[in-house]
Amino acid sequence: MSAKYWRSYGFTHGSTFEQPLEAAGYFLRAAQQAASAYASNSAIELARRGLTVLAKAPESSERNSLELQMQITLGGPLAAARGYGAAEV
Repeated sequence: MSAKYWRSYGFTHGSTFEQPLEAAGYFLRAAQQAASAYASNSAIELARRGLTVLAKAPESSERNSLELQMQITLGGPLAAARGYGAAEV
């Protein structure tokens, strides 16, 4: 994982995620940035980490919206990296 994406959104080694919705938003933006730079593997990893953090947030419309955006962001890089026929896509 490129440290450039982490640092650009304020993440450092050992960052904790006490506010999962805020952290998931950062992961979403980082995943979108990676996807726009055609860094598919980085975008996949960032989106998956975002989804993991998001799972710790209480159920709400904001959480659902972030999850949907994260899944949409994940789709393109997964198709590019694994192919449209992959089960993950």
